[in-house]
Amino acid sequence: MRTPVLIGDVAVTLTVDAAAALNSVFGASAFTAGVPIGMAHVNAWFYEPDR
Repeated sequence: MRTPVLIGDVAVTLTVDAAAALNSVFGASAFTAGVPIGMAHVNAWFYEPDR
């Protein structure tokens, strides 16, 4: 049996590590932790074998 889990409108922001990586790659200092970068919709299914 598969059980769906649907999560919508999740705010996506940068972590400290992600901001540091982007600043390093682009030679910038504009990226900081918490900067909103978009919205996500997550669809996942969990498999539950018959018991």
